[in-house]
Amino acid sequence: MEHVFQLIQSYFNFRAAVLRSADLESMSNAEFSRLTGLSSNTKYIRLNHPDLWQPAEIYVLAKKTGLWEGGVRKLDLLAELITQLPLPQQRIVLRAGSLTGQRLAVRRQDPNSWQAQELAKLQAWYRTNTIRSSELLKT
Repeated sequence: MEHVFQLIQSYFNFRAAVLRSADLESMSNAEFSRLTGLSSNTKYIRLNHPDLWQPAEIYVLAKKTGLWEGGVRKLDLLAELITQLPLPQQRIVLRAGSLTGQRLAVRRQDPNSWQAQELAKLQAWYRTNTIRSSELLKT
């Protein structure tokens, strides 16, 4: 299960690097719209709430700003890794991310369909459970 969460953490590190490097605050509204296909109003919303960026939008922004060459996207592998987990672990991961088997099948068919909230829930769940397990090991 560790490799699933390493992949999720890798995505969040990538997202942070893209948003830092894109320098959206100094980018004009026209340039933002050209690069992302999103409205200028969306720019201000995303500046205040970066967690609203969808993974597919992050990859588009990274590619158009030259921060990513368009190769393998790690999120493309996420649904496959989850389905390869033993069933008890798979159920835990699905529950943690508010996913169902049907949603996972959709994510497997179309990796662009991952929602930022699902990934954030998985990351938060993993962090809290890592903390709990490390506290148990100390006692």
